Amino acid sequence: MEDEQYKLEKENWVSGLSGSSLWDVVVPLTIIPLATMFHRTVTLILEPEQKNDSKNKKNLKQFVLDFTFFVIPLILAILFPQHYWILLISLITSIFISKPNLITLSLQYITSNSNDSSSWYPYLSTAKKPFLNNYRSSMMLITCLSILAVDFPIFPRKFAKTESYGVSLMDIGVGSFIISFAMVSNIARDSHSSNRFASLLIAVKNITPVFIFGIIRLILVKSTNYHEHVTEYGVHWNFFFTLAFVGLFSTLLSVKAHYAGTLGVILLLIYQAGLYMGLEDYILTSPRTNIISANKEGILSLFGYLSLYFISAQIGYFTLQSKTFSGWWKFVLRLILLVISLLGLRFLFQDVIKMQPSRRMVNIGYVLDTLIVNLVIIILCIVVDLFIPIENNQIVYAVSGKRNSQLLVFALANILTGLVNVSMKTLYASDLTSLSVLTLYMLIVTGFVYFIL
Repeated sequence: MEDEQYKLEKENWVSGLSGSSLWDVVVPLTIIPLATMFHRTVTLILEPEQKNDSKNKKNLKQFVLDFTFFVIPLILAILFPQHYWILLISLITSIFISKPNLITLSLQYITSNSNDSSSWYPYLSTAKKPFLNNYRSSMMLITCLSILAVDFPIFPRKFAKTESYGVSLMDIGVGSFIISFAMVSNIARDSHSSNRFASLLIAVKNITPVFIFGIIRLILVKSTNYHEHVTEYGVHWNFFFTLAFVGLFSTLLSVKAHYAGTLGVILLLIYQAGLYMGLEDYILTSPRTNIISANKEGILSLFGYLSLYFISAQIGYFTLQSKTFSGWWKFVLRLILLVISLLGLRFLFQDVIKMQPSRRMVNIGYVLDTLIVNLVIIILCIVVDLFIPIENNQIVYAVSGKRNSQLLVFALANILTGLVNVSMKTLYASDLTSLSVLTLYMLIVTGFVYFIL
C-alpha cells in the first residue's frame, strides 16, 4: 500500500505542469558555449604541453579536468537556475583572470587569418567539427541529467515536461534529441544509395536495437509497476519507439538534402491542418479504447518529429559544408536571420493566432520553439570556436563519443534512472543528497562516454 501511494505521488509530481517561458529555457543552456570557453582556457593553463593525440585522450587526469571544468558547470546551471547569473559572472571572470589577453589574441587571430579557415583553424575543415560535437554531446548530457533529476525536489518544476501546452527545458530536450541526430544524418551528409531496398535494409538494421530498447523499457516499466506519465507518449509507447520510427520513415521518404527542409515544412503544415480539423481534440480527450488510441500521443506526434527531423537535416547539410573563415561568419549571420524569422513566425502563431506550443502533440508551435532554442545554442558554439580556436588538448573528450553512440548513452541513462528510482525514494531526498546522487550519476554517464565509447 505504501509503495502504491508513493507511485501515485511520483506520477502527480510530474503531472499537470505548464512549463515556463522560452527565455527560461534558453538562458541556462547558454552554459554550453560558456563552459566550452572555460574548459579551453583552464586546460590550456593546466596542461600547456600536452598534445592532442590519441595517446593522451583517455587518461584519468584529463577526465577529471573535463568533468570538473565542463560537466559540473552544466549540472549547476540546470539545477540552480536562480543562481545562474552568479555562475555566469564567476566563469567569465575566471576566464579573463586565467587568460587576460584572450580578447587581444582572438582579435589577432581574426584579423590575420580571415581568408582561409584551413590554415587558421584546421578543426573547422574536418568532418567532426568541435562546435557541433560540443552542442550535440552537451544537449545529450543535459537530457540525461534531466531524466533523473526531474524525480528529485532539487530539479526546478518549471523545467519538467508540460502536461498539454507550454514549453520547458525537458520539452525542448526531446526535440533537441531529434535535431541532434538529424544534423549528422545521411541526409545532412548528402549520402544516398541508388539502391533504395539496400538503404531500407540498412535502416532496419540500425533501428532494430532502438526498437529492442523500447520493448525492454516497456516490459520493465509494466513488470515492476514503475511510475509512468501516460499522457507523455501513451500507454505502451516510449521515446525509443519514436526514434526508431523516425529513423525508418526518414529512410522511406528518402530525399536529397536540398529538399529536406521543404518536405519537413510541408509535412508540418499538413499535420497542423489535421490537428486543427480534429486530431488535437482526439489526442487530448479521446478515450483509450484500442492499441491506437492507447498510444495516440506517440503515434501522431511522429508527424511533428519527422518534420523537425527533415528541417534539421537540411540545416545540418549547410552546417557540415566546408567554408572559409569569412564563410563561417556569413553562415552565422544566416543562422541569426533564420532565428529572427522563426521568432516572427512564433509571434504570429502564439501571440496573434493564440496557438500554444505542445510537446504532447508536437505541433507547429513546439517545432518553432525547439528550432529557435537549438539554433541559438549552435550559433553561440560556432562563435566560441571562431573566437577561441582549439589548441593542444582542449577538446572535451568526456563528452566526445562516436557519432552514433548517443543512443547507447541515452539507454544507459534510462537504466541508471530506473535503478536509482527503485533503490531510493527520490521525492524525499534532501538537496545535498540529490546533488550527490546526480553528480555521481553524471560521473558514471560521462565515464562511460570517455573510457568505453
